[in-house]
Amino acid sequence: MSQVRLRDGTGDGWIYGEIFERGDYDALKQCKFSGAPAILDLGAHIGLFALWCNMQWPECKVHCVEPVRDNIDLLMENCKDMNFYVRQAAIAAQGHRRAWLTNEGNHSFSFITTHVESSGSGAGIQCLTVREVILSALGGFGFDIIKIDIEGAEDAAFQSFGEWNKYAHYLAVECHRKWMPDAMSIDDLHKVIGAHRNFRIMEGGSDSLAFVELLP
Repeated sequence: MSQVRLRDGTGDGWIYGEIFERGDYDALKQCKFSGAPAILDLGAHIGLFALWCNMQWPECKVHCVEPVRDNIDLLMENCKDMNFYVRQAAIAAQGHRRAWLTNEGNHSFSFITTHVESSGSGAGIQCLTVREVILSALGGFGFDIIKIDIEGAEDAAFQSFGEWNKYAHYLAVECHRKWMPDAMSIDDLHKVIGAHRNFRIMEGGSDSLAFVELLP
């Protein structure tokens, strides 16, 4: 892996430690693929999870979705030597919206949606559903891994799970209930998934990070 650029005074170093030193996503090493995996990274931040995937599966292609422009600029620098695609957007329950983001009262590196309008153009960040991202990225062929770390907006992503679950094999989902009382918990996540699919809980999760294999 080439040198990774992190910003002083932010949570970049902490997230780097979670992924590369603590091994938060090591559970995904047990995933099995028939070829080079296609990976969707929702909440891609500065590309650290994408880099970790490239270390595990050098032929993988990672589709990154991130709402914050400064993060995207650094992601593009960090991931320049790998096969990736990046799109600026926020994940929402409904598409054709514009979102405004803030980190007020939150971590310096963590942005949440504070206001959404129905206009599909203009100021703010474009909102997309998970299904819209999948169809625009791979034309509906699906992803081997979908990683979701969207700062408490998991409920918005999974409201339409019935529409997009067929496009996924493995899920890695950060649930933010312990930081945000109204956010989705891991138990909530399992209930939503179980309403639509048979699934297997993979070993290696934590009280906030869930790994699931979706079964036929």
